Amino acid sequence: MFTQIAIIFLGLLGCSNGDSVSASPIYMWPLNGVFRGIETNTFTYSLNHDQVTDIPVQQNGNPKLQEESTLVFDGSQFIDVPISADHNFQSVAISLYIQANSDTRPRSVFFHYKATNNESSKITEIILEGNYKDLKFTVKFGDGAIFSESCRNDYYKSSGVYLATFVHSFTAGQAAMYFDWVHSHNVDSRSGRSLSVPGTVRFGGHQTDTGVGYIGQLSCASMFDIDEDIDPTYYASICNNVVTTPPTAPSLVWPLDDKMQGLEVKTNIMPTYNSLNPPRFLQGPLGLPNNALAFDGSFLSSVSTSVPQTMLLGNQFSLAVFILLDTYSDGDIIYAKSNLYGFLLNVQNGYLYLSQFDHRRATPCATVTVDKTLNPFQWYIVIIQRDLNATHFGLIGDRWLATSNQATCQQMPAPSPSANMDVVLGVMSMEQEGFKGALTCMVLFEFIRPVSVLLDRLNSSCNTQYENNITVDFTNATKRVSKQVIVASNQQPPDFSRHLIRNFTSKSLTSCGKECLETPYCRSYSYGTERTCAHYDWFVKNGLVVSPGTNYYTLE
Repeated sequence: MFTQIAIIFLGLLGCSNGDSVSASPIYMWPLNGVFRGIETNTFTYSLNHDQVTDIPVQQNGNPKLQEESTLVFDGSQFIDVPISADHNFQSVAISLYIQANSDTRPRSVFFHYKATNNESSKITEIILEGNYKDLKFTVKFGDGAIFSESCRNDYYKSSGVYLATFVHSFTAGQAAMYFDWVHSHNVDSRSGRSLSVPGTVRFGGHQTDTGVGYIGQLSCASMFDIDEDIDPTYYASICNNVVTTPPTAPSLVWPLDDKMQGLEVKTNIMPTYNSLNPPRFLQGPLGLPNNALAFDGSFLSSVSTSVPQTMLLGNQFSLAVFILLDTYSDGDIIYAKSNLYGFLLNVQNGYLYLSQFDHRRATPCATVTVDKTLNPFQWYIVIIQRDLNATHFGLIGDRWLATSNQATCQQMPAPSPSANMDVVLGVMSMEQEGFKGALTCMVLFEFIRPVSVLLDRLNSSCNTQYENNITVDFTNATKRVSKQVIVASNQQPPDFSRHLIRNFTSKSLTSCGKECLETPYCRSYSYGTERTCAHYDWFVKNGLVVSPGTNYYTLE
């Protein structure tokens, strides 16, 4: 079977022998093993990010680029990416490298743009299909008009990488496709017709006829808003200039383990504890040498730290952390607050929620919900990201991605640099409930990068901290918590056998509570009509079960 790698440059009408221009793409999708479906100018993730992770990577698929890896499509896989209404495309140019299999007839759609709205005076669809033998473009207008042209690839007589070009010109009213700037086909279209936006681009398939897919490789796709010639060498330089390695090391690192506890190790930010007793720990994830910092839902197990004013989380950032949830895990996980805004990561019934607030922590301006439950007693890497324009938050985990509605946070002010940002791990006040589980290795990056790059930097950052033998001593709180609050009558926690400190007969409710106050790590207790006193090392308000004659109390 004979195959051919072709650089399909879709957009740019002009003379094949004319002067070239140094244009910059409005959108750029490297479509390689590093970025997969991420658009790198605005760093927007694909709409089906969890499915894109299943698309195989060919490491040496495109030798014309420094990053040679390509994405390999099998006919059923595709990548959907959003095109916003922020930019007006009069002339439209789209480019990508392809290596299409020859046995993909009758149709092999590798690019399909479809507008959200059917504007009669504008281009609403662009469909590009074919293989190494011939290519075809179809341009559809909102009023029903269709212009199409098939371009047989007689020019390709030997193997190698070639450049092809499709274009729709706003002023000339022509659509054309070029092969290596020598062989071309074009048709008269309509002048004065721009591209309808917003919309969606699908790489690797047809958006309406979903049975039509693409078999082959893709890499380095772009969209321009010009109709002039771009030199193939210059286009390759555009692809090569996409940054694949973070420019700096992580800004802050909290190992959150049994050696460093809550200390930030790059700038030595000291933590604040709320308990008289040292933190407790659970076994950490594989690959990290130390135990992880445990949280029992109580304010007493929370740890407070801060982000310096020089690196406030006001613009782009990535905050990555390992998280483990226990069976009953509802509660706050991380709360960060500056003098103008804050965000909260919490868990409810196994689902993660990320909310953005103003400084009052009133109604959130944006909420991100992960529609996948996290299994208890399983370590996950969770990454909180704020985009380049500081207009939305994203929450990224194992094979899933969730983002907030961008429009809801348009008016959020950037944090003032006049004060540090306070960060609470666990619950921020005695009256609220924190999550139950463990955290370890929290790392702040002052940039946004693909998940694969962040994971590499995360693991490297965490393991680097264990090269020394320093162990941080615990500095306890200065005041003992003594407030006892009844949570529910005729109820008690479910079977928390793992969290039962002791179960005994007490002479009175007062005595039962007093002994809990004096017992290390006692966070709550129950007292029944038979004078049965049970002490728990968990702070729980949700998930209680009916138990006639038993009242449940917490220490706050």
